[in-house]
Amino acid sequence: MNTAVTPGKFAALAVSAFWMIVAPAALAQRLHPAEMAGIKSAIGAATKITFVNGSTQAIQVYWIDYNGNRVLYQTLAPGEEYGLNTYLHHPWVITDEEGNAWTIYYADAQPRRVIVTKPEPD
Repeated sequence: MNTAVTPGKFAALAVSAFWMIVAPAALAQRLHPAEMAGIKSAIGAATKITFVNGSTQAIQVYWIDYNGNRVLYQTLAPGEEYGLNTYLHHPWVITDEEGNAWTIYYADAQPRRVIVTKPEPD
């Protein structure tokens, strides 16, 4: 039995080890069903949205970019708020600190203020 580790085998082992470390953390993140369906930002009119953390734990505010990827904009402690300029057709995902999706919001044509609370368990 040949147990020598060639450069090709070493690279394959390194990649396998990387995914054994990284994948469980990535899989632990719960996506919103709309993210799984492939939502992404599109061009739209300028507007404003303000997120208020009405929950008892920290939340994260992510923009879903034009490729469907999350982009972290802000982490809010309980009671904090964050206002930003955005566009119609730009989805915003609210998660807990582990990245588990709670809900998705879109801005309205008029400035919108959203009070975020923890969702009820399924």
